[in-house]
Amino acid sequence: MRAKFFLRRYINRGQRLLQIALLLLFSGLPFASQAQDRVTERWVLEDAGADLRFEQARAMPFERYTGVLKRGYSRSAFWVRLRVTPGGLSAEQELILRIRPSYIDDVQLYDPVYGIDGEARVGDIHPQGNNTYSSLYFNLPLVAGEQPRDVWLRLKTTSSSLMDVEVLTREEAMTKDRRHELAFTLFLALLMVFLLWALMNWLMDPQDRLLGVFTLKQLLALCFSLGYLGYFKTYWPQWLGFLSPDMATSIFVVLYASFAYIFDYVFFQEYRVNRWLLRVYTLAFVTTPVLLLMLMSGFVSQALGINGMLTLGIPFLSLLSALSIPSSAHLKEDERPLVPKFLVVMLYSGIAVVVSISTFAVLGLLNFNNPEWAFNGFLLYPLFTGATLLLTLQIRAIGIRKRRMRLEFDLHAAEQRAEHEEKKRVEQGRFLAMLTHELKTPLSVVSMVMGAANKTQSMTDRAIVSLDDVNSVLERCLQTDRLESAFIRAETSPCQPGREVEALVATLREAERVSLQLSPTQQIETDVVLLRRIVANLVDNALKYGAESAEVDVSVESMDGQGQPGVLLRVCNLPGRAGWPDAEKVFEKYYRAPGAHKTTGSGLGLFLIEGLATVIHARLRYQPSDTHIIFTLWLPNSM
Repeated sequence: MRAKFFLRRYINRGQRLLQIALLLLFSGLPFASQAQDRVTERWVLEDAGADLRFEQARAMPFERYTGVLKRGYSRSAFWVRLRVTPGGLSAEQELILRIRPSYIDDVQLYDPVYGIDGEARVGDIHPQGNNTYSSLYFNLPLVAGEQPRDVWLRLKTTSSSLMDVEVLTREEAMTKDRRHELAFTLFLALLMVFLLWALMNWLMDPQDRLLGVFTLKQLLALCFSLGYLGYFKTYWPQWLGFLSPDMATSIFVVLYASFAYIFDYVFFQEYRVNRWLLRVYTLAFVTTPVLLLMLMSGFVSQALGINGMLTLGIPFLSLLSALSIPSSAHLKEDERPLVPKFLVVMLYSGIAVVVSISTFAVLGLLNFNNPEWAFNGFLLYPLFTGATLLLTLQIRAIGIRKRRMRLEFDLHAAEQRAEHEEKKRVEQGRFLAMLTHELKTPLSVVSMVMGAANKTQSMTDRAIVSLDDVNSVLERCLQTDRLESAFIRAETSPCQPGREVEALVATLREAERVSLQLSPTQQIETDVVLLRRIVANLVDNALKYGAESAEVDVSVESMDGQGQPGVLLRVCNLPGRAGWPDAEKVFEKYYRAPGAHKTTGSGLGLFLIEGLATVIHARLRYQPSDTHIIFTLWLPNSM
């Protein structure tokens, strides 16, 4: 329990840090500094057969474009012509050809003025050392030159043919790279927070299938982002040499999209959405192994193209599923979805917008002049979905905890009711057993006397005593029921305890056996009726169950109790055939000493008067000596 408490506390702290980190990340966009790009014009030529040599391509007409090259998934090669203008730099100054994104396969540089004929190559299928300096992106050196000139690049990749090219000084290029790396570090840290939050919550509740799928989805989001941002190609370990960074990135792209479908499938199973829509999600279980097989078979571009179209369909299918959630207004509170429909619709509407913007750019269906949107806009998907789904699952987790608390409360209440009913059943059984046992003898005596042909006075007296015994048992049963139902209330009045005891003893049949020792006491405030009932029971028990013909000592004296003035009453007798009562059970309901069953009784007397003593704020105790059975009753001077 302590571990779960601390884990929950760290989760709450992590959520506050997440809010701060999100603010910092978005306040840092756009990442780029205002560096001067020496590329003034751009042209592109599509080589459908990917077989043109440089001289052939150079002689063909190019199409002008601006901003980022976007041609989607294609088997073609693309020739890009760049007009590089030195812009006042010295002719021999080094420039950097900065190429993005980090997942393109192969880029060749052709600079006829300086004799570079395609041998300068970079890409994620080439060694990292081909770059001028270490970076998440690709870079090649250029000489500034004296006059504006054209240089050519040949792009061939199995991924989306998306490319941004800048010509900067080394300082400008490295500054932009470091700023991007700083922003990416914060972005990855946020994904790590999402992953850790999901993992910790899943560990707290491993039976929650949705949390488990979300955890795996966030792990794949982190791996996908590492590959997408270029960390795989930069830091790929040698022991994974059997798998290229490019192939690893492609695999994680497919798996991440697949788990997006799987998560939504599990999520919407908690709602009563259209079952045909749920069946569409199962396509992920079929297409994922097919796409992975295509990747391994060399059909990388085709597999990624299909995956891109499936990715584009995720948010719209999910939004349609959210809209198809039926109204839950008529359902009971415990049957309603944990996350309200309007929140689910808002969530997937936002995801649809984010995915559309990013995926359209990758597929070449949207034209963004700002390269940051073209490349880093796609990162909004794992960031936005991670944050919003995290918050959604947090709302869901709170709902689950509330329902569990209600269920635990209802279960506890049901257990208490069952326990009460069981106690009541046992109580009724004991009560009936007591009545059957204790009333059988006196009723048989009455029956015998009533059936006698010649009744004597002795027989009549025995019948009267038996009827008194029956009346006593029934009266104590009635008083016990009133006590347990809290119907007995104390009504105080002034009295002298000694006088009340003396008057009570005088009414008993065997009053001559009672020895009174009454010390002068102050007048007290108590319920006289309840006091008489308690004293009568104690003295009656002493006479009935004590040694035959032996005296019963009754004393009353002033005595403080726990610093409070009061009166102490003692009833003392020698044990008789009933024996010594069990000190631990003497005040229990229906308890009778082993030898007491020969005399009619209910076993309720001491239980009853202990409760009555509590009502008048008195304390009844069993305090035997070595030779005598002793009961004491301490009464406060005022209640």
